[in-house]
Amino acid sequence: MLISEDLKNALLAQWVEEKENSQIYLYIGGWLKVRGFSNIGESFIKGSGEEEGHAKQIFDLLMDLNIPFESSHLISGEFPINSISDIAEKFMNREVQTTQSLSEIKRIASEEESAGSPVVEELIRKMISQQQNELEEATDFMDKSKILDDWKFIMLWDLEFK
Repeated sequence: MLISEDLKNALLAQWVEEKENSQIYLYIGGWLKVRGFSNIGESFIKGSGEEEGHAKQIFDLLMDLNIPFESSHLISGEFPINSISDIAEKFMNREVQTTQSLSEIKRIASEEESAGSPVVEELIRKMISQQQNELEEATDFMDKSKILDDWKFIMLWDLEFK
């Protein structure tokens, strides 16, 4: 095998995390849209697609390295939503967790001397770079949710959401 078992397992776990992020963001987007917050909801639906793209990048990497793909059980994307802060906290926590797990994969790949580890490290560096925008979005969403923690104000925010 071109990478260690540890690195393979970390990549498979990251694939699961990206798929779960996608499910969570799709759930949030749908929850918001059916309650009339179409623009914010659409933003989360778009984010769901981006997370699917990240999972696909990992899948493609595993295929390029000729590593058998092993799918794991995914958690449900549903969670209780009582306020916009519930959404903001989930969003922020997922993006922080994703950044940390990508950093750990990069660390493993950089310390490993297998033939495929530089390829893994390069992809993960690109994914971490993408996380900068996602963390910025989550932080901005969190900040605004603290100020606008009333659904009437969220409706106004939705009208101007970009």
